[in-house]
Amino acid sequence: MRSTANHVCIDVLRRKHSDAYETRDVADVPAQVLDHQTQDELVDLIHRLPDALREPILLHYYENMTYDQISEWTGVARSTVNERLSKARQQLRRQLITQE
Repeated sequence: MRSTANHVCIDVLRRKHSDAYETRDVADVPAQVLDHQTQDELVDLIHRLPDALREPILLHYYENMTYDQISEWTGVARSTVNERLSKARQQLRRQLITQE
């Protein structure tokens, strides 16, 4: 279930490029193709994340930054970046599951 959510997020984020901070995708390539409505819902969920969680998601998946680059950019430890990305993915996964 975890890799599916990651893949879905990644796909959606790659397809959305209307804003610099819109989205890209979130981890691996999903095994399923989402309809347009589901993609839009995922983008909305990403934008509703708290800033501390949304920023690393966007930097990692949209800007294609490494954990070390995000750490330097945001001024937080690499372990904090890892933790925030993990928490953001968990929240997105939970929200996607509850919407089904």
